[in-house]
Amino acid sequence: MRAAVLAVLLCLWAGAAVAHAVLLETDPGDGARLATPPSSVSLRFNEHVAPIAARLIGPDGAIATLTPSARGYSIDVALPAALAPGGYYLAWRVASADTHPIAGTLAFSVGDGPAAVPISGTAGADAWRGAAILARAVRDVALALGVGGAAFLALVGARRSRSIYVALAAAAGATIAGAALAGARLADADPWTESAWNAALATTAGDAMVAILAGVALAALPGRVGPFAGLAAVAIGTALTGHAATAEPRWLFGTAQALHVGAAIFWLGAFWPLAAELRRSPARAARWGVTFSPFGMAAVSLVALGGVALTAAHGVGISVDYAMLVAGKATFLGLMVFLAAETRATAAAGARG
Repeated sequence: MRAAVLAVLLCLWAGAAVAHAVLLETDPGDGARLATPPSSVSLRFNEHVAPIAARLIGPDGAIATLTPSARGYSIDVALPAALAPGGYYLAWRVASADTHPIAGTLAFSVGDGPAAVPISGTAGADAWRGAAILARAVRDVALALGVGGAAFLALVGARRSRSIYVALAAAAGATIAGAALAGARLADADPWTESAWNAALATTAGDAMVAILAGVALAALPGRVGPFAGLAAVAIGTALTGHAATAEPRWLFGTAQALHVGAAIFWLGAFWPLAAELRRSPARAARWGVTFSPFGMAAVSLVALGGVALTAAHGVGISVDYAMLVAGKATFLGLMVFLAAETRATAAAGARG
């Protein structure tokens, strides 16, 4: 029963946030007809975004590759000088704070040439989305089992089994694959190409990969310091691409995200070695439970507080999808409290016995 509940928790915890950057306005406006050629185009979003690419398609069909730049919540694209009369399309692509690719096309016309017809909405090829979700799920479960399990065993002073190192290796592989897939989604390229890796390393996807890999390496070190240092590095890494971490003040919500994720990794990771030891030596497992119990309850509290802070970061008017995610997280927390209370009771009974 406990194993089944834990599996549900891992799946719920691995769910990704669904809110992304939204284009608020453009200058010139989509479909604008201008008497003189503009020197640049500005795109304003509701959060910080990272510029990826921009291409200008002229009235003769010629395509010019441009270099966009970030300015606060805006992206500026300098245009070629002396544009000829006619209709133009600017195809742009950016990365939101959670490394989700956002793409679209802006139409404008210059002079008395044929007008460009606006293409409403934003879109973007996202062929690797499914693979990216799978890689993240594998990464998160492996981090909980590997890094969380290593931290738990360091807490109780026990030797690590080979399975911990297998989980750490899986976490490292899934982290690298996830960064490549994030870059592929951003650059609209295959994940093994240079353009995909350039896109990943130019955004927080690359920063997160480095921090998580450092955390996995630290967790593999012997002793007690390495696993907990690794847990901290992994928590920071997983928070770097979180959408809620872009809310102001960023240091506060970034910290809340790291504590939320780090506490969940530690708490979930404890159950694997605890369950294994319960089969081998119930008395030793009971002693481990007594040691872990207060830390487990503290972890559940941090998960709850972090979750409240991250929900608040989205403010009012959250989407139905995000509301469903919050409901799932609330279920996750309820199951965590149930298991934490059960573990505490079992540990106390075992210690008395």
